[in-house]
Formats: sequence, C-alpha cells, structure tokens
Amino acid sequence: MKLRTAKTLIAGSLLAITVAYLLTGLGVTHYRWVEAVTRGILTKNMSFNIHEGLLAPFVILLSLHLLFGPITRMRLKTRKQRVQRQ
Repeated sequence: MKLRTAKTLIAGSLLAITVAYLLTGLGVTHYRWVEAVTRGILTKNMSFNIHEGLLAPFVILLSLHLLFGPITRMRLKTRKQRVQRQ
C-alpha cells in the first residue's frame, strides 16, 4: 500500500470514529435529546457501550495519524540524500 493511500485511509477512518465518538458522548450526557433525534435507536446505555468501545481505535488511529508527519519527513530526507549521492 502506498503511503498516500494509507494516510487517506487513516484520516478518513479517524474522522468517522471522531464523529461517532462525539455523537455517543452526547448520547451519554444529553441522552434525551439524542434519543429524540435518533428516534430511540441510540439509547443512553447503547451510547455508553459504543463510546467505551471506540476509545482504543480512536487512540490507535490518532497515534498513526500523528506519526505519519515524521515518517513522511524521514522518507523525503532519505530520498534527498540518495539524489545527492548520485
């Protein structure tokens, strides 16, 4: 998989999980409003369970997203060094 594709995939996944994390967090704190908006699909207990389950994937994807900056810089630096040697 190319670096650009991996970055795009991780960024999109992180965005989706962040939106779900925020929505379920609202479902825990403002459960009456969220239950009304979702027509009872997202209850307080379900929001809490989903919210707890999203923590690990959120942290992993956020870490990967943050690590791609230094990885990209290192790759560019090594490419420049190879070009200068030739």
